Amino acid sequence: MPTKEEKLAKSHAKAAETSCQGPCCIHDSPTQANPSGNGSQPLLSGLLLGCFMHAALLQSPLEARTTGRSLAGRIPRRALPKFAAWHVTTQTRLFNHLKVAWGAASAPDEPSRTMVDLGCHAGHGRHKNISDALIWLDIFPGSGMVVGVDAFEDFALDLQYRFDHVPPYSEMRATTKRAFALGIGPKDNRTLHLDGMARMHISCCANGNWCGNVHASLERRGSDHLCKLTRMRLGDIAPDHRLQQPSRYPPNTTRAILENTSPLLTSSGSLYAVPSMRTDTFWSTHLHERHIDFLKIDMDMTWRRMGLEGLIERQGFTVMSVEVDRAWGGVDPRWNVTEADRFAWFAREHGYDVFFKVPCQAGPAIGQSAWYFLVANAKAFAPTGFFAGNKEDGGQPIQDMMLVLRSATLTDGISLAANLTAQGLDECFGWRDTTHRHGRGGQAHGRGRKL
Repeated sequence: MPTKEEKLAKSHAKAAETSCQGPCCIHDSPTQANPSGNGSQPLLSGLLLGCFMHAALLQSPLEARTTGRSLAGRIPRRALPKFAAWHVTTQTRLFNHLKVAWGAASAPDEPSRTMVDLGCHAGHGRHKNISDALIWLDIFPGSGMVVGVDAFEDFALDLQYRFDHVPPYSEMRATTKRAFALGIGPKDNRTLHLDGMARMHISCCANGNWCGNVHASLERRGSDHLCKLTRMRLGDIAPDHRLQQPSRYPPNTTRAILENTSPLLTSSGSLYAVPSMRTDTFWSTHLHERHIDFLKIDMDMTWRRMGLEGLIERQGFTVMSVEVDRAWGGVDPRWNVTEADRFAWFAREHGYDVFFKVPCQAGPAIGQSAWYFLVANAKAFAPTGFFAGNKEDGGQPIQDMMLVLRSATLTDGISLAANLTAQGLDECFGWRDTTHRHGRGGQAHGRGRKL
């Protein structure tokens, strides 16, 4: 029986044999030779591809019935590399690559940099207590500002506790360190009812639930893991001063959510109501449009629900790493592209080069690293069809997409994107040639730290 992907490909192949329909057809060249030689129309390129991607981005129902239906089968495909899991472990190497690129060798005059961590829950390290924000501070201790955001309040409070009370972060007094318990969404001034999300996190932190007894095991070896505050609220462990941090929820909320009881229901019928705003609004409200050197996003939602458009249009950051997971969906059958394709096109049109961060095994001195696979820049673009999903359906493991500001150049005149690309290739492939061994060794920061 044909798979869903095979049925879709057959439908698009049939559509490719029809003539162009819709306003984009003014850019079509039907007499152009078709490189596939199968008698169908030529693949989209140039202005026609650009017009098609713009229509696919807007998702007009009328355009879908004309432009989409007649041109979706002519989409070119950029072949993807082989992806490996787990993508998050490569973040440390990216930070090191940025440190090399920026020449920030912990000098007294190191530039004051800004990092924002959207989805700042900790998960790195053998003690499960290191977030990307803390790894950033390990590598860029002279940063001017580091900000974390998480919709689950205990995770945001956990990060703030480490900012304020755990060395070496608590000793970085010249750095503004702030964590926000806040939801991110496509609209401002909305209240999100996230009881399901809260129950998932609380039940993982509790004894004997879907995460097993992993946190009790961590406690037996003295680990100060990210679930400690939640377990204090449940009464599973003795409280300490972190439980004194202000909370927007009544004291028994955590237990009520875990046991699925409702003595504390609000007028909305929710136990876990979370205020939310767009990412670009958060940037203007809480950072006062301060330029962000590195923006990390891992929020289990598609880019369209993050409210990123204004931040990208105004080029408010230099580098972004965003997780592309199952929430982004699969191939849109109306257009034969994915949300990753649309996002890459949108970013490209607003001055960013777009890459996938591809995990690799580097030399023995480094371990796991990453190289950066080009998806789009000023000169080139073709949809990849990437989506996170089952292999048998054409999906890939969850991966990070990286945006680099095209105008960002280094003191030697080389673009930041070119420098990062060269470092990744060197670490992932150059070490195999003994004549090209490099000196950027060292173990990854933040792993195994007992906080």
